[in-house]
Amino acid sequence: IGAGYVLVTTFLPLTRLQSQKLAMVLLVADIGFITAVIYATGGVQSEYYVLYYLPILHAAMRMDFRDAVGASVLAAVAYLLAGVLGVPDGETAPNLFARVFIFGLSSILLAGFFAYMCRESRTYKRLSQLYQEANDDKAQFVSMASHELRTPLTAIMGFSDLLCYTELDEEKEQKYLRIIKRQTERLARLIEKVLEMSRIEAGRIELKLEAVELEAAVARAIEKVEG
Repeated sequence: IGAGYVLVTTFLPLTRLQSQKLAMVLLVADIGFITAVIYATGGVQSEYYVLYYLPILHAAMRMDFRDAVGASVLAAVAYLLAGVLGVPDGETAPNLFARVFIFGLSSILLAGFFAYMCRESRTYKRLSQLYQEANDDKAQFVSMASHELRTPLTAIMGFSDLLCYTELDEEKEQKYLRIIKRQTERLARLIEKVLEMSRIEAGRIELKLEAVELEAAVARAIEKVEG
């Protein structure tokens, strides 16, 4: 029953519905409950001391190394207290301090190992998430870039076909040629911006912030859309 209780309270915080303070309260409660079980089943000679490792591992995996070390020290002190209280007055439990020392050292080493592994796991998950976000941004950029490049290309190809295969008067020819020239310039600017982005990512361009005329910028944007 005691092992079942400790297991439930150890893995209950995995639901993410519990705060850090509540997790610490459960941690201390678990150690206190285990200490009571050890005291009632033989003191320092009780084999139930292994239950201490459950809240310690929980602290190492779900909190941090400092909390895990704190849990290890608290468990060692509680284990020592249970051993001292379980010895009749005037007697000394054999190997009491040795058992407590070995337990404390092993629990700290175990907590450090699992805290390190969990930190590496969290780092890997974070890097995987960032990599996925970068891939999504890249796919979105490719989609937008292909759309932006296709627009002037469509105009250039369409008006080029009209000039090549249709009899037009000189005024319309000049009009279509101006459109082709404007769209060609737009396409060149888009390609240059893509190249600039690659140079920025490579660190070959130093960006400088400066003030701009908002009205002129809006006018240029409207002109590009209308063009």
